[in-house]
Amino acid sequence: MNKLLVFTLFILLFSCSKDDNDDSNQASTRLAVNGKSYDISKATAVDNYRLSSESHAEFDFLMTNGTLNILAEPMSYFGFEANNASILLNVQMFSNNTSFSNGVYTFVQNGNILDPQPASNFFSQLGIQIDGNNDNDFNDIEDIYLTATAGTVSVLGSSPNYTLAINVTLSNNENFTYTYNGGFDYYNNRGN
Repeated sequence: MNKLLVFTLFILLFSCSKDDNDDSNQASTRLAVNGKSYDISKATAVDNYRLSSESHAEFDFLMTNGTLNILAEPMSYFGFEANNASILLNVQMFSNNTSFSNGVYTFVQNGNILDPQPASNFFSQLGIQIDGNNDNDFNDIEDIYLTATAGTVSVLGSSPNYTLAINVTLSNNENFTYTYNGGFDYYNNRGN
């Protein structure tokens, strides 16, 4: 009888293991998109204030597994490049306030160039660059560039500890959900 009890407990113990659900995009630095997973190791929040807008405060959020170089001059231009990376996620967000604020941001195609701009929080670009041939750059024909076509990005917290909750449809028709809460380096491109 004792042997039967031990055997039954043994079977129950090993058959009740952790579920194999894919939680890879739930509140972490691990991002899954287009059938692959990536660990985000570098994230920067760029405060562009009113670089592209006279009515909205602009922030750009950049996340990668490589290094980031910000190419900017306050109130003049903004650019960036990722090196030694296989993934780069960029979200350009516009807050309908005098400063960037928490809230839900809705995708508006070409919202950054509309005149007047929407009287709400919006994002006009969410792009994901994927190194398609494993050479750690994004300059090849095999590389993949996905963009948001609909959805929302929610922002919580304060700089540099923002949490971004992304729920969008991508240009490959993938429903992409990802929550990043790994902290951001802050880059001031406000000009003050």
